[in-house]
Amino acid sequence: MMKWFKMLPMLMIIVMTLAACGMGNDDSSGDAVEQATPVNGAGEETENKQEETEKEMVREEGAYVGQVDANSIQVNTESQSLTLQTTEVTGVDWSSIVKNAHVIIEYYQNENDQYMLTSINVVEEKKEEETKKPDSKEKVIRVEAAYVGQVDGNSIQVNTEFESLTLQISETVNVNWSNLPKNQHVIIEYVKNSKGQHVLQHIEVVGGGSKEETKADTIREEAAYVGQVDANSIQVNTEFQQLTLQIGEIKNVDWSSFDKNQRVIVEYYKNKDGQYILTNIE
Repeated sequence: MMKWFKMLPMLMIIVMTLAACGMGNDDSSGDAVEQATPVNGAGEETENKQEETEKEMVREEGAYVGQVDANSIQVNTESQSLTLQTTEVTGVDWSSIVKNAHVIIEYYQNENDQYMLTSINVVEEKKEEETKKPDSKEKVIRVEAAYVGQVDGNSIQVNTEFESLTLQISETVNVNWSNLPKNQHVIIEYVKNSKGQHVLQHIEVVGGGSKEETKADTIREEAAYVGQVDANSIQVNTEFQQLTLQIGEIKNVDWSSFDKNQRVIVEYYKNKDGQYILTNIE
């Protein structure tokens, strides 16, 4: 028993030594954990930098103004005037883009708040002739007239009831003008082109004599409906005059259904009493 009491201090020293070693190992583990923390933090910082460097691209239309200098251009969008850096765009001849050209641009704003152009496309404007709708054809005017004669190799002159017209002869008209006597009664169809010229599309010779010797012919032309004058007549405005048309030959038409200034096509003739008699309205 005394022997064990003598060994007790030594056993306590051994136990304390082992305990101290255990604590030393725990501190090392703690250091390892603490050292690992900055690594995880560095990873988050890298992810944040990647997010910051992502480019938020903008695509919009604008009007090209011109070059500011060798590395930038100016474009007016719907909402603002932009100065765009062009260092990321190659192969563009800026001098070939006309002022106010319609363009589509793509760009982003960098960390220095500069607008960086990445793409530009010039939108080709369609010519007026190409953009015309099928229903926007030139309107044909049909009227009777007295033939006066040729002005030159490409035009003739006629007198309608209200004016003297010079008509350009279209390629579709093949007439030996020398065979038409002066004051020959004719019916002409013509259009007014974009240059304001009257272009003859068709001509008919009425009877064999002058206009005064021939029977009244129906005239078909476009007009704006004005309204009823009375129960037997209406008023319309044609391109050249205001007409009062007798409607005795027209049945089953609700004149109140026509709006004022509504576009209509009228067919009428002038009787022996000088009245204009409506035969059809569309």
